Amino acid sequence: MSDDHMTTAAPAGRVDRLGAEYFELFVSAYPFTATTFGIPGHDAQVPDVSAEAQAELARRMASIRDRVAALSPEQLDDTDRTSRALLVHDAQAVVNTVQAREDAWQLGSLTGAVYAVLGTVPKVALTDARRAADYAERCAALPSYVDASTEALRRGMSDGLVASRRLVESTIATLDGYLCAAAGSDPLLAPLGQGEDAAVRGRVQDAVAGGVRPAMARLRDVLRDELLAAARPDEKCGVMHLPRGEEIYRRLVEQHTTTTRTPEDLHDTGLRLAEQLRTEFAELGGRVLGTSDFDEVKTRLRDDPALRYASAEQIVTDAREAMRRAEDAVPDWFGRRHRAPCEVDRMNAAEAETSVLGYYQPPAGDGSRPGRCWLNTSHPGSRTRYECETLAFHETVPGHHLQFALAQELDELPAYRRRGDEMNRKGDVGARNRA
Repeated sequence: MSDDHMTTAAPAGRVDRLGAEYFELFVSAYPFTATTFGIPGHDAQVPDVSAEAQAELARRMASIRDRVAALSPEQLDDTDRTSRALLVHDAQAVVNTVQAREDAWQLGSLTGAVYAVLGTVPKVALTDARRAADYAERCAALPSYVDASTEALRRGMSDGLVASRRLVESTIATLDGYLCAAAGSDPLLAPLGQGEDAAVRGRVQDAVAGGVRPAMARLRDVLRDELLAAARPDEKCGVMHLPRGEEIYRRLVEQHTTTTRTPEDLHDTGLRLAEQLRTEFAELGGRVLGTSDFDEVKTRLRDDPALRYASAEQIVTDAREAMRRAEDAVPDWFGRRHRAPCEVDRMNAAEAETSVLGYYQPPAGDGSRPGRCWLNTSHPGSRTRYECETLAFHETVPGHHLQFALAQELDELPAYRRRGDEMNRKGDVGARNRA
């Protein structure tokens, strides 16, 4: 539909049409995310991280943002006013990502090509022949995506956009571990069951052994031989130490708080809250640990072996039990129960070694896969018991799973509203701000 025709359309109808345009552009630009959320049509694709494609993405998102912002809120009902605000925010978030050139400097867990290959792409359910064929096609395209991501890091390095030394080192360590492991245990082979056509299985195996693993080795070599020497020192790990870093940081504050508060104001707020927590820690320490001395409480929490796990199985068991108790309490607290199930599982060894303690993957909208909390169970002796329950509540119920599962059930809202919040939170690998 032309913009001229849309000018004369009812403002309410235009909000949803622009929302549909935003949604299709987003999932086309971030196909890994589309697969994660069960949105068909993108399962064989990989992101285009070229400078040209990213510039075009920002241009089109800015156009959507401006056309939505031009709609008068006074002519909209409450639902459409909320949709208008959401679209302006989310389109601007993508523009921010491109302008910050995040693909040129972001490394580490949950970002970049390494996490895409090890953590995102393998987490699919190949429930039919079409999905299996698409997966094989995507695996065949992964080497070009990894090589393009490597070149993006090189471009960033030439412009002073680099990660901190610690992040570069940890990513090298992740890649070393992955490349030293047997090709037969590659995470990309995990989705293959016994039902795939032999030709599809062979295509995936050939793509992994002959394409993906060599591309990941090339990426490792660039990180080790070129990027490491140029990496920012760890004492300058913050975004503000990047070129245009203060502007990037300010935009991130606006994006993640939806306020006009300054970074300095938020920092001061954090310091005040941290000071208040000393009193809370002392009070809880007296009841739980038998001491109200803050420094002693802190030492016990960090060093007491009784507060550590002895096995990976205990971590998963405790998280599942915490989620079960929370699910039982949902009707009393929220008045309704979510339909989509949630599971707790372990990260694969390749990603776990340098990843976060855990993260959440929403259920596929088509019902092909439940929501999942992926736990890092490597080195269980370093995992604290008191963190596990809190993490489980945050990632599953009453946290992100309840939030996203209920949002998916709001059939009266268009797709960009039902899935927009979760997709904007997760985004595609390297496309969200976890600086």
